[in-house]
Amino acid sequence: MEKKVETNQTQKSGSNSVNVQTQNLNISNGLSYSEAKEVAQDVFDRNFYRLSNTAREIAENRASELVNDFLHNLHINSPIISGSINDPDFQYVLFEAQKQYARNGNVQIKELLVNVLTKRINTPSKLEIVICNEAINSISKLTNNQLVALELIYTLTVQKPSDLAVNVKEHLIKYVLPIANKIKIETTDLEHLLYASCCNKESIKNHLADIYQKAFPQEFTSHDPNGYIILQCPDIGLLFPLWHSSIFCQLSLTSVGKYIGQLLSETENF
Repeated sequence: MEKKVETNQTQKSGSNSVNVQTQNLNISNGLSYSEAKEVAQDVFDRNFYRLSNTAREIAENRASELVNDFLHNLHINSPIISGSINDPDFQYVLFEAQKQYARNGNVQIKELLVNVLTKRINTPSKLEIVICNEAINSISKLTNNQLVALELIYTLTVQKPSDLAVNVKEHLIKYVLPIANKIKIETTDLEHLLYASCCNKESIKNHLADIYQKAFPQEFTSHDPNGYIILQCPDIGLLFPLWHSSIFCQLSLTSVGKYIGQLLSETENF
């Protein structure tokens, strides 16, 4: 049942609550956009540590920017925001996301955090909630280069090339090369993926030739599978020494790593 709130109302609250006063607001089990925005901003204001005036203003603007983007994603689908925004666990991860973007100002990281929050508030799965929470913590520990490396591992080892493309050439040009062209990675970056709980290091190496022979066995008739792959996409030749001479080919993604990898594959212009 919905209740109409009369105008010229007076509200009082305790020290840990938030007042929302508006005219002609229909109250339901969810929250309106303006209510949700006030709750989200209040979480940040009450918890973020005190900074100098200039730093404080920058941090508050960034936190507000993240909240606006997050609520915009939700508002597109429904004018009433889920009451889950008042859930203590969600408010905790919301604050973590605000805090991380307030500190680093990385717009691409912000886009990932917003996407995680959007999925987090809409999922009924307890396991996915746990993974979302961990993903927010892990994303904040990674640089753009490390995220690109993670996306490449996801594209080559989690997604099946044969599900995305009809042959080796199409998969290399359309899905792998755009990522490989962005990579500026060192061994320490890959080791950091282990620290951030995104990857495990396996004893068995996952060679590019093995990946593509398994996906498109009908194409490989020669005794030089590496040569065949490079022939399909000569520009990919630079990826071979990088993939095979480091721990790249030994990394497998954890559940959190797979989750972030999927987000990256769905995020435009990363």
